Amino acid sequence: MKTETKNPNERGTALIPEIILLAVVLAAAGFAVFRYYENSKAVEPSARPVAHTPIQKRASPIATKTPAPAANVLKIKELGVEMTLPAELKTEDVYYIAASKNEPVTDGNGKTYHYLGNVYLSTHSLTTAAVGCGVVAGATDNIGVIGFEFYRENIRDYAVASGPEGVKPIGDMFVGIRDRQSPCSWDGSAPNPLEDKVYALFVAAYDTLKPISN
Repeated sequence: MKTETKNPNERGTALIPEIILLAVVLAAAGFAVFRYYENSKAVEPSARPVAHTPIQKRASPIATKTPAPAANVLKIKELGVEMTLPAELKTEDVYYIAASKNEPVTDGNGKTYHYLGNVYLSTHSLTTAAVGCGVVAGATDNIGVIGFEFYRENIRDYAVASGPEGVKPIGDMFVGIRDRQSPCSWDGSAPNPLEDKVYALFVAAYDTLKPISN
């Protein structure tokens, strides 16, 4: 059987189209790589730097506390107590005489209690209107418009003929109001109405009586 032998020139001619096709493919691939590389190098026009102005934070308004008005407090240091006066009684108008004691007293049944002292109060304005309502040291008549008496024990537990009114505990003591025996402003005709007003104001202050705050 005779074998047909192809001419080498014919074989090379048959490969030309394939070579051309391969060259086209390689060229296309190379162009694509080139375009990708160029695009990757392209930089967008950079924006101009923007000057950043620091934001000024508004200072928060500081809440300032309005100082509370000074309390209208009368301190009776001799006895270690204080009381808040009604608005109509001013500390600069009020004055007093106080005495601190520690006297043992025997009641009607022979029991002993202790008298710790007293305070007698008035106002300058009342004393100007009625001299008898003044407080004079050592006097038996001029003992103000009202007085408070202090005891170690509750005086109501003892047989006392005439004791204070409205006795209440205060700290480690008891206190009561020594009520008026007669109007201090009486001048032989009629009491001064101011006395009753001032007396009532001191009774209201008595309700706030307490040991002195530190």
